[in-house]
Amino acid sequence: MVSEEIIGLIYAVVALFSFGLSPLLYKVGMKNDLHVLEANTIRSWGALILLTPILIIYKLMPYIPWELMVFVIFQH
Repeated sequence: MVSEEIIGLIYAVVALFSFGLSPLLYKVGMKNDLHVLEANTIRSWGALILLTPILIIYKLMPYIPWELMVFVIFQH
Protein backbone atom coordinates (compact mmCIF):
# COMPACT_ATOMS: atom_id res chain seq x y z
CA MET A 1 0.00 0.00 0.00
CA VAL A 2 1.19 3.51 -0.73
CA SER A 3 1.93 5.73 2.23
CA GLU A 4 -0.17 8.80 2.94
CA GLU A 5 2.80 11.06 2.19
CA ILE A 6 3.00 9.74 -1.38
CA ILE A 7 -0.75 10.13 -1.86
CA GLY A 8 -0.52 13.72 -0.63
CA LEU A 9 2.35 14.34 -3.02
CA ILE A 10 0.29 12.99 -5.94
CA TYR A 11 -2.61 15.28 -5.00
CA ALA A 12 -0.24 18.23 -4.80
CA VAL A 13 1.20 17.51 -8.25
CA VAL A 14 -2.28 17.21 -9.79
CA ALA A 15 -3.28 20.52 -8.15
CA LEU A 16 -0.07 22.08 -9.44
CA PHE A 17 -0.91 21.11 -13.02
CA SER A 18 -4.51 22.24 -12.59
CA PHE A 19 -3.52 25.68 -11.36
CA GLY A 20 -0.68 25.84 -13.88
CA LEU A 21 -3.13 25.45 -16.74
CA SER A 22 -5.43 28.22 -15.54
CA PRO A 23 -3.44 31.10 -17.11
CA LEU A 24 -3.66 29.31 -20.45
CA LEU A 25 -7.41 28.99 -20.03
CA TYR A 26 -7.67 32.66 -19.11
CA LYS A 27 -5.69 33.61 -22.22
CA VAL A 28 -7.99 31.53 -24.42
CA GLY A 29 -10.97 33.03 -22.63
CA MET A 30 -9.83 36.55 -23.30
CA LYS A 31 -9.57 35.78 -27.01
CA ASN A 32 -13.00 34.13 -27.14
CA ASP A 33 -14.82 36.53 -24.79
CA LEU A 34 -15.01 33.78 -22.17
CA HIS A 35 -15.64 35.03 -18.64
CA VAL A 36 -13.11 34.18 -15.92
CA LEU A 37 -15.72 32.15 -14.01
CA GLU A 38 -16.43 30.10 -17.10
CA ALA A 39 -12.70 29.39 -17.51
CA ASN A 40 -12.50 28.32 -13.85
CA THR A 41 -15.49 26.05 -14.37
CA ILE A 42 -13.80 24.39 -17.33
CA ARG A 43 -10.66 23.84 -15.24
CA SER A 44 -12.70 22.37 -12.39
CA TRP A 45 -14.51 19.97 -14.73
CA GLY A 46 -11.15 18.91 -16.16
CA ALA A 47 -9.83 18.07 -12.71
CA LEU A 48 -13.05 16.21 -11.89
CA ILE A 49 -12.83 14.16 -15.08
CA LEU A 50 -9.19 13.33 -14.35
CA LEU A 51 -9.53 12.44 -10.67
CA THR A 52 -12.86 10.57 -10.70
CA PRO A 53 -11.51 7.44 -12.46
CA ILE A 54 -8.59 7.34 -10.03
CA LEU A 55 -10.97 7.47 -7.06
CA ILE A 56 -13.32 4.84 -8.50
CA ILE A 57 -10.51 2.43 -9.31
CA TYR A 58 -8.97 2.94 -5.87
CA LYS A 59 -12.25 2.29 -4.08
CA LEU A 60 -13.08 -0.79 -6.17
CA MET A 61 -9.60 -2.30 -6.10
CA PRO A 62 -7.69 -0.92 -3.10
CA TYR A 63 -4.74 -3.29 -3.49
CA ILE A 64 -3.59 -1.96 -6.85
CA PRO A 65 -0.53 0.30 -6.45
CA TRP A 66 -1.16 4.02 -6.99
CA GLU A 67 1.74 4.23 -9.41
CA LEU A 68 0.09 1.69 -11.70
CA MET A 69 -3.29 3.45 -11.57
CA VAL A 70 -1.81 6.84 -12.42
CA PHE A 71 0.28 5.32 -15.21
CA VAL A 72 -2.73 3.54 -16.76
CA ILE A 73 -4.97 6.62 -16.58
CA PHE A 74 -2.37 8.91 -18.14
CA GLN A 75 -1.62 6.42 -20.91
CA HIS A 76 -5.20 6.42 -22.19
